[in-house]
Amino acid sequence: MLPHSAIHDRILDVYRKRTLIGEDGLEYKLRPGAVSYVRGEFLRKAILQSGAIRTLETGLGSGLSTLFMLVATVQIGVGGRAHVIMDPGQESFFHGVGTRLLKDTEVWNLVEFYPETSQTVMPRLVSEGRVLDAVFIDGDHRFDGAFCDAYFAHRLLKPGGVLVIDDVWMDAVYLVCHFLERSYRYENIGELREGYSSAGPDAEIDESFTYGRAKKRPSIRAYRKPLREVAEDYSFSIPFSPARNQIPEDVVRRRVSELSREALLALSVGDKRAARVLLSRALRFQPLRLKTHLRLARTFLPAAMARALGGKTHHSRRRD
Repeated sequence: MLPHSAIHDRILDVYRKRTLIGEDGLEYKLRPGAVSYVRGEFLRKAILQSGAIRTLETGLGSGLSTLFMLVATVQIGVGGRAHVIMDPGQESFFHGVGTRLLKDTEVWNLVEFYPETSQTVMPRLVSEGRVLDAVFIDGDHRFDGAFCDAYFAHRLLKPGGVLVIDDVWMDAVYLVCHFLERSYRYENIGELREGYSSAGPDAEIDESFTYGRAKKRPSIRAYRKPLREVAEDYSFSIPFSPARNQIPEDVVRRRVSELSREALLALSVGDKRAARVLLSRALRFQPLRLKTHLRLARTFLPAAMARALGGKTHHSRRRD
């Protein structure tokens, strides 16, 4: 087994060259979505400080996050295949650069790899009675996928175990984090607000990569699972949606604009009820927005009068 320092040297070499070799023997550029060095270091420290030896990761990708985790677990004294990984797109989408990196770094014998979705593998691990010290979620970034990963991670983690979640700036992942905090009472033990993209130096937020949403959200966050489970009758009644003041303004504006466009489309085909519902939802985000109130008033007028008073319709593609 390589010493942890040799694994770390391999990580530095990848960032220096910014290329990876696939299982097909071809060279591929390091993707902007790969874990950046500062995020990887955050992950390594979280694992090291937790003393974790039984770990799991959803999504292998380039393989760099795996190496950061193994640097920590090898230093702690891990043995055998103590790190579980699952990635259904490793061969088809990533050309096997992650598996090849682990093999070339001589740590393949430390991992238990599944070329399947986490949503199928993690339930099996739960049924087998597996217990983990730490989990890193960085697989499916859609809400349903990220939520399933968090749900099963909660059931696999030991009490007091560590859960690290990447790409918290994304809407779906951000909402999953909120659910963990409110419903399962996970404790935020650290987060990072830099290194959002691995494209070039880890300097400023890459606007094209994060669409500006990262400005008010972390790039990565670490949680600790409570020592005692939240009682089911209590967690059932905890509000799920984030409070209005927790949603970044750029997200609010974008959502109000989307709802307004949908409402105008509904109004143009005479569906006043649907338009009324959409505009009412928009007012929950911005209760004092006069334009939305005026549009809502139109839904109570006769069709001819509503058209006469209307401004933009769904035919106008300009930003609201």
